[in-house]
This record gives sequence, structure tokens and C-alpha cells, in this order.
Amino acid sequence: MQTTPFKRALAMMAQIQAIISSSPAGMQQILMGQLGPYKSRGHGRGLFGKNYFKSRSKYSPHQSKRECARRVLQMAKA
Repeated sequence: MQTTPFKRALAMMAQIQAIISSSPAGMQQILMGQLGPYKSRGHGRGLFGKNYFKSRSKYSPHQSKRECARRVLQMAKA
């Protein structure tokens, strides 16, 4: 799947350029107001990534409750 980066932003800029090039000066402000705000898809707005809550530790996959209990006993004996 190939997509164009910044497709929505480029479309918005194309609309703005069309308004500027084809409208008289007094009408540009009115047409810009009718254009409305830019609406993104929601990415890059400070939301957590899909891997944010996953552990990056190399030890995480094999630390079961049994392994943790074994280590606690081992430390208590020492």
C-alpha cells in the first residue's frame, strides 16, 4: 500500500493556493473562513503508541511468578 505523505496537508494547501490565485483580495478572507480548520487523522497529537505499555526488557518474557518467587527465596537465604 503506497500512500502520499502529508496527503491531507497538501490538499489543504492546494485549496488555499487556488483561493489566493483566483479570488480578488476582499473575497479571499471570506473564502478562507469557509474553508474551515485543518483536520488531521489524529496521529501525532500526543497519543500513546501501540508499543508504549509493552516492556522493552530482554528479561521480561521469562519472568513468571514461579521465577520471581524462586529469586525471592534465593535472596532470603543469602
